[in-house]
Amino acid sequence: MDGVSEAPVVSVIILTWNHSHLLKDFLRSFEANVGPEWLARTELIIVDNGSTDDTDAVLRQWEAATTGARFKQTLRHPVNVGFAAGNNSAIRRARGEYFLLLNNDVVLKSNLVKACQDACGRGTRTLLGARLISQPTPWNQINGGFVRYLEGWCLFGSASTFREIAMRGEGGPEQVFDETFSPAFFEDMDLSLRAHIQGISLRQARLPVRHLEGRTSKRTEAFPFMEIIRENQRRFQKKWGHLRPEDLEPAAART
Repeated sequence: MDGVSEAPVVSVIILTWNHSHLLKDFLRSFEANVGPEWLARTELIIVDNGSTDDTDAVLRQWEAATTGARFKQTLRHPVNVGFAAGNNSAIRRARGEYFLLLNNDVVLKSNLVKACQDACGRGTRTLLGARLISQPTPWNQINGGFVRYLEGWCLFGSASTFREIAMRGEGGPEQVFDETFSPAFFEDMDLSLRAHIQGISLRQARLPVRHLEGRTSKRTEAFPFMEIIRENQRRFQKKWGHLRPEDLEPAAART
């Protein structure tokens, strides 16, 4: 990677809601591991989903710093608009050829941006992730079949692939994530299922990233974790309950 890019190659999107220490840890690991050549071609977009702690101060310090990603954007929502809407707002602003979507509770172990680019390759209709659920669970079954899906805490693909999957309603902006599943849960399963229906492959890769598993939602008092999961499962079943088990099989299994 030679020279200085006039536009980002990869847009990295981080959604954060309170727990500013997680954002600080992410930023430290990001800048320590991505390396100057990739930082020069990377856009980092941080979405503050209505935080009420000192997250804004952390963001202002980050915005003022001359280190880190060459291209920076901050989106501030006055309230928590949810995982899907928060990510969608950043995707609409992202300028990279590729998108890397991450939770704020992740830590990089080496250059994740390069690793994703190498694993995905160029010109492929692929969604890449750090964890693919490829077995039935209590949550992903439909009419005797089950949905294979990439967990949403680490997703990578070309901008064109994400936008191909996006939903387009009458008069409204495109939604890569279905904002029906607010504030969180099942939007990654829904995204993966739409990708599968459109013939886009889902692939797990060994990526240098560690997930701290729900440090935002599970550790927030008064967040009705299981109630939201059950409600969004009902929404998911209502949306996709018409599918047959064979509709959920990978393309290779249907031929």
